[in-house]
Amino acid sequence: MTHGRCYFLDVGQGTANVILLKGRRAILIDVGPARVGGAVHRLLKDKADTIECVLLSHHDKDHIAGWEQIAIDFAGNIGAVWCIPDSNAERGKRIDITMKLAEDKKIPQPRPAVVDSLGAAKTIWEDKAIGLSLDVLYPNLAGMHRAAVSGDPNRASVVAALRYKDEAILFPGDCEIEAWHRLRDESPHLPLKVDVVAVPHHGGLPGGSPADLSWLYSTAVAARVAVVSAGSANDEGHPHADVISALRAAGVRVMCTQITPQCHATLEPLRPGVIRPLPLYSTAAAAPSFTSAAKRSRNVGCAGTVTADLQERGIVVGRINEHAAGVLGLHGRMCK
Repeated sequence: MTHGRCYFLDVGQGTANVILLKGRRAILIDVGPARVGGAVHRLLKDKADTIECVLLSHHDKDHIAGWEQIAIDFAGNIGAVWCIPDSNAERGKRIDITMKLAEDKKIPQPRPAVVDSLGAAKTIWEDKAIGLSLDVLYPNLAGMHRAAVSGDPNRASVVAALRYKDEAILFPGDCEIEAWHRLRDESPHLPLKVDVVAVPHHGGLPGGSPADLSWLYSTAVAARVAVVSAGSANDEGHPHADVISALRAAGVRVMCTQITPQCHATLEPLRPGVIRPLPLYSTAAAAPSFTSAAKRSRNVGCAGTVTADLQERGIVVGRINEHAAGVLGLHGRMCK
C-alpha cells in the first residue's frame, strides 16, 4: 500500500516539492518560479483538490515566485501557510503578495516557520493515521536576526523534515553551512539520518570550507539519496563539483532534475533527458525551447522529476537504478 508520493519537481532552475496524499490532498514545500501552466500547476490541477499545508522556505524568486497563482487557483482550499518573515526589501515585495492574499481572505493568515529553540522541532502538519508529519528544525529567532542584519535570506532558510514512521525526507531550502553548525552546537538533531535530502541551494556551495562540505554529508546528514533541483541553463555553476564529490564520497546516490554543462559538454543530443522525463510533471518534458538567451541549452532532463513513494515498507525512490544506468555512459559526469 502507498500512502502518498513526494514529487521533487523539475521546474528548471528553482525548487518545488509536492507531497500528494489520498483524498486528493497536497502539501507544498516551495513552489518554484512563476510559470503558469508549468509543472507545479499541471500536477496540482491533475491530482489535488485541497492544499493542507504550504511551507515557503524563504523568499528567493526561484522558490516562491509561482506562489501567487497557486494561491489564487486554490483560494478557499488551503489549510495553512507557513513562511519566514523577511526584512530584505526585494524579497519583502513577495511577502507583501502573501499578506495581501491573506487580507483578501484567499489564504489563511500566514504563520512564522520559526522554532522556539533549536532543540525543539516544531510540527506544522501531521496525519497521525499514517504516521506522517512535517517538522521545522531551523531557524530560531536568533537565526532570523542574523539573516535580517546581513540582508541574506538564505541564512534563515527553513530546514524541514517530512517524517514517515521511522524514516524521513529532508528539505533544507537554500540553507547555508552556518545553519548546520548552529544545529550541531545547539540542538540534538544532528546527525540526521534521512532517506532523501533535497540538496540545498540547487547544489551550489553553501559557504564554509571543503572540510565543512565533507562533514555535512558524511556526519551531519546521512542520506541514501540526494536530489538536486537545478536548470540546464543556470549561470550559477550549479551543481558544484565539490558538492557532488562530497555527496558521492559519503556514499549518497545523486539524482539531478536537469543536466548541466558541468556534467556533459554537449546537452542537445541528450534531449529530452538522460532518462525520459515524467510526462506532464517535468519542465524538460514539456518545454519546446532549446536554448536560453545566452545560447545555452535549457531544460534538458537528467533524472527529471524525481518521486519518492511513502509505502508500507518505507520510502522508495522511483527510477533510481534506471537513472544510475543512464549516467554511466556520460563523459565527464560528476556523479561517477
